Amino acid sequence: MIFKKLGLLLTIMIFIVMFAVGGYSIYYGVVDYYETVSKKNITEALVSIENGDYSRAQGFLHASYEQGDKKALEYLTWLEISRGNYEKALVYARDATRFHLPSAYEVMGDLALLGYGNAKGVNAAISYFLQGVSLNEDPNVDKRQLVGDMIDRALPLCSSAEEELSLIHEGLKYNSKLSYLAMGDKLFLGEGTGINFDTAIEMWKTALSLGVKEAKVRLAGCYFFGFGVKQDVEKAIQLYQEAADARIPEALYSLGLINLRLDPNNFDNIETAKEYFRQAAILKYPQGASALAILEMSDRRRSFYDNIEAAKEWFDISYKTGGEVGSIIYALTVASTGDQQSYDEAISIIYDLSISGSYTAKTLINELAKRTDPRKILRQVVGVSYKLLTGEVAFSQTAPEVYSLYHGKDPEALDKYINKNIDHKVIASLGNNFPQVVENPKTYTYEGNLLIIPGVDNVFVDLMPTTGAHRFMVHPPIPKPLPPKTPSYYN
Repeated sequence: MIFKKLGLLLTIMIFIVMFAVGGYSIYYGVVDYYETVSKKNITEALVSIENGDYSRAQGFLHASYEQGDKKALEYLTWLEISRGNYEKALVYARDATRFHLPSAYEVMGDLALLGYGNAKGVNAAISYFLQGVSLNEDPNVDKRQLVGDMIDRALPLCSSAEEELSLIHEGLKYNSKLSYLAMGDKLFLGEGTGINFDTAIEMWKTALSLGVKEAKVRLAGCYFFGFGVKQDVEKAIQLYQEAADARIPEALYSLGLINLRLDPNNFDNIETAKEYFRQAAILKYPQGASALAILEMSDRRRSFYDNIEAAKEWFDISYKTGGEVGSIIYALTVASTGDQQSYDEAISIIYDLSISGSYTAKTLINELAKRTDPRKILRQVVGVSYKLLTGEVAFSQTAPEVYSLYHGKDPEALDKYINKNIDHKVIASLGNNFPQVVENPKTYTYEGNLLIIPGVDNVFVDLMPTTGAHRFMVHPPIPKPLPPKTPSYYN
């Protein structure tokens, strides 16, 4: 009897063990299966991202996220903000921060600058950046520098010049490389600060020491004009060339101007200048495309309308990359077709420019409202722009970013840049540079006629080598936060 009971008990125990082992095997088999599927989905998503197929990537990430993979949530957060889908990015980022996923905090900071989420602005962004960095457990990482790097990536996202200046000040606390460059720009242009060449140059030198190659263009412009330093054109050209070798578009454009003006009638000089302008245009620098278009439209071997056709591609590039010059002349070429629909399209382009603050566009709208023939304005604008581009005439004697900022708005500030001990004969010694400087554009005549619109002198303002210091841009680009760490299983 006892043996029977023991046998029964043993049998039950064997069944329990077998059931437990089986259940264990099934459970981990299922877990392993889902992990394999999830890894495959993320791998396919990363391949799709590399191939630029973001919709396909999103599908794989969603599938992996639904299976519980938090890595997928990090990538969904990053993918949506990188595509400009800020509302979706905010939803994913909030979920990701609940799980304390580090990369999502940079996204939350970027969204705060863009005005999304409950906490907005610079202070909120810095708070998110700090929270994300605090989760980094690598003892060899400089966490302060990680915050500085996040600020570098976030600087273009500010919605106002005041907010940008506030973020720059925060960036200087965390050794943000681009904050040194941007603070130099602010001090040079006097935006939210006083105009201070000496401190601006120190900021740019610090940025350069930290590896910011754009600072070479800033310093080159200073040496070219003598801003805060003794004028040294040879040193300026050397710095421009070093920056051009690093593919900095402002340097390429400036070298194009310098080479063109060595002798604008020399074929080799023209071709060298065109190549610099072309390289700048390829890098989406609108002034490079505008300069090429002006040169194409001024070819005397073709008719005016053939020139328009030859230049249209370059003006179109300038327009699409945000160039004021290209946008205005592109609009005038569209308006000159004689078609009412095209004319309306041109008016729309010019109106949008006037709304964004273009002085020339405002005067042009008023002139077109009088039914002035756009072809007549186009001929004059192109003709004057060609003379400005080749250095035959000039309406200013300073860097273009300064002239566009202060011209017609703050003459006293403009005088600080122009009324210096700059020897323009040194610049002129480079070649055919600015033999005629027109102090009052209203008195200037082109082919015997006064300028049709007061803003013609302001159409082609980028007629001198530049420091590359830019005014605050009112249209922030799409954020570019650092992507999450690539999984070890992805090759």
